[in-house]
Amino acid sequence: IHEILNFPEKNLKKKLEEFKKRYSDIFLEVILLSIADMLGSQLKNNKSKEFNFRMTFLNKVIND
Repeated sequence: IHEILNFPEKNLKKKLEEFKKRYSDIFLEVILLSIADMLGSQLKNNKSKEFNFRMTFLNKVIND
């Protein structure tokens, strides 16, 4: 998921759908692990805009 979010300008939604289709059995777990990984990182302190973008995007994914 982090690889997909590293380049959001490159058709983020399409890449996410492809990932979801390929890994449908573990998709939600990967999203949750990605969120946990970011919460434990320094991203919020070092790149707050990037952190907020990723958290907002992943929270939308969970709620859809």
